[in-house]
Amino acid sequence: MHALVQRCERDYRILLAEVMTIDAAKKQNEDGKTILNSWSEVKKLVKADPRYSKMPRRDREAWWRRYADDMQRKLKPVSSKEEKHSGADGGKSGALEAVSRRSSSYR
Repeated sequence: MHALVQRCERDYRILLAEVMTIDAAKKQNEDGKTILNSWSEVKKLVKADPRYSKMPRRDREAWWRRYADDMQRKLKPVSSKEEKHSGADGGKSGALEAVSRRSSSYR
């Protein structure tokens, strides 16, 4: 049973990686909600996907929260020393590119 839950979570993370792109994460609605801070915003994007309905209902939001937290950590520069060596943008483009590459590898 544990392997089934792991597979479901992996499949759900793949779905989230397809939907939660860097561009989508930058978009805010009029209330300041993004796909990184609002379950309702993500649910609007994934609800129509048949893979969403296959996920255990009780785990959907928790798994999204874990994925969003991971994504936010990857978007933040690790240290000020790293920022100095990464260029004028403060290391953000490098972090964004790394997350983008990782997200596309889930496909």
